[in-house]
Amino acid sequence: MKMKIIQISMLLMAFTLILSGTLNSSFAEEPPYIDFLAGYSRTIQIDGLVNNPINITLQELITLPAINVPAVLFCYNTLVAAGVWTGPQLSLLLEMAEFDNATASVRFYADDGYTISLTITQAMEEDVLIAYGIDDQPLPELRLVVPGENGDLWIALINRIEATPYSLVVTPPTGPYPSPSPSPSPTPEPSPSPSPAPSPSPSPSPSPTIEPSPSPPVETDTDSFPLAWIIAAVGTTTVVGAILIVYKKKTTK
Repeated sequence: MKMKIIQISMLLMAFTLILSGTLNSSFAEEPPYIDFLAGYSRTIQIDGLVNNPINITLQELITLPAINVPAVLFCYNTLVAAGVWTGPQLSLLLEMAEFDNATASVRFYADDGYTISLTITQAMEEDVLIAYGIDDQPLPELRLVVPGENGDLWIALINRIEATPYSLVVTPPTGPYPSPSPSPSPTPEPSPSPSPAPSPSPSPSPSPTIEPSPSPPVETDTDSFPLAWIIAAVGTTTVVGAILIVYKKKTTK
């Protein structure tokens, strides 16, 4: 009899743990900026070498599966932004448009006339995304996030993405944030005087590279977690107590 009570108690504890997990997940809310973005009107046209040209609105964009990518935006040694960027993968959008196998590069167009291109290999990287938020805050514009690349590729105000057959020649940088090298000192010409020629002045050392500050950790909402565990504990205690009372009455008869 004791073994049955122990088995029933363990089953009840497992049930209450599952219930607590369900309650905890039900308390989780979407980031507040999702509702904020839902009121904006924005459309991206995806065409070119695709079998299914699409026009996707911002409202449709924020319903797609999103990823969070920590990245730092540098533009020619100037820190512009750093944080955790949120949005759908660019590869997902290209797959939705059914890009052709002949696609060699992807071209992006902005409202202000600015354009940039990525190779199809770059575009399909898993951490390249179209961001609509950073650190749980909405962005004022849709921005292409290309971790590790200079800020001139992080085009904003995107209104069109075109798959093209044109190949790009990409020159890899020598470092993450290249800076100009100091010019070499001129070689002194020999002097007719017996006195030794003056030594050339040492070249100035390059300025230290600005290191990005670490991205702040993304906080999670755990306020509802203790409530779920309290409910689970009370439920378990009540049921086990009732079983023990019944067992005690039977044994005393």
